[in-house]
Amino acid sequence: MLGQGGNITCEPHSSMADAILTKLDADRNIEWQHCYGGSDHDGIVSLMEIDDGYFFGAYTSSNDGDVSGYNGGICDAWIVKIDFDGNIIWQNALGGSEGESGVRNLFEIPSQGYVAFINTYSNDGDVSGNHSISEHYSDIWAVELDSDGLLINQQCFGGAGKEGIENGVVFKDRNHFVIAGQTNFGPSFDVGCTPHGGNGLDKDFWVFEVKDTTVSVQEQLPATTGITTYPNPARDYVCFEYSGQQKPEAGIMIFNSMGAQISNPVLYNSGSKIIWDTRQVPPGVYFYTYTLAGFTGSGKIVIDQ
Repeated sequence: MLGQGGNITCEPHSSMADAILTKLDADRNIEWQHCYGGSDHDGIVSLMEIDDGYFFGAYTSSNDGDVSGYNGGICDAWIVKIDFDGNIIWQNALGGSEGESGVRNLFEIPSQGYVAFINTYSNDGDVSGNHSISEHYSDIWAVELDSDGLLINQQCFGGAGKEGIENGVVFKDRNHFVIAGQTNFGPSFDVGCTPHGGNGLDKDFWVFEVKDTTVSVQEQLPATTGITTYPNPARDYVCFEYSGQQKPEAGIMIFNSMGAQISNPVLYNSGSKIIWDTRQVPPGVYFYTYTLAGFTGSGKIVIDQ
């Protein structure tokens, strides 16, 4: 609600929602209160005390007021450092064009900076290396900030389906973490297990341990393990041509734009090629995954009829 009222002593930036922090004394009287945000929806989901103030992890859909650097998705992850009186020292909006979750898992790394774990649906802006085959699916995204809040490294963890995290991160030592999230698809990319209810139908807990969470450059894929797909856009058929003598171990799995697996695609094996008959396939965007020579890859196909 715009304006003060009840226990709200700060002035919100808009009629949407602001992030609000309140400090109380020992008798539960308000010492100070601050509204943080801009003209759109903003909120706080985590808070931690550090030597010279506080950090809060948040989400934002604003690009004005206290917020700068918004990437244009549904919302950005927003990390803000404040002093002991609640004044902003620095802030950083992180994400891409599809949207990110609020920052629930935020850690200070001594003599290094800060690491946060976020859910991301994007693969642009600040985000690179998202493994998801659909914009409706997310990866777990690790970001590293320096002492001034600048993004210095990032890495996505996940598979072809949807991976996510709530509060499931244990900080062991510097860049050493145990992460408990969820997945609905595997094995693919970082996910080495298969959900017990089946791919795309069930979410299982996904627990993994990492000792170096972030890299600054997206890993390049081996040139010898790929599949060539043509024509694209396609009309009557799609050809998946693979190099070498080894056929894809898990075959070709195809998904629609909502991430649902196509249960019975018409596929023909022909030498070093797999042909998908698309004459009866509705036009639209489709995604595929495969495993070849121990490497799992994915791609996008447009059917135009």
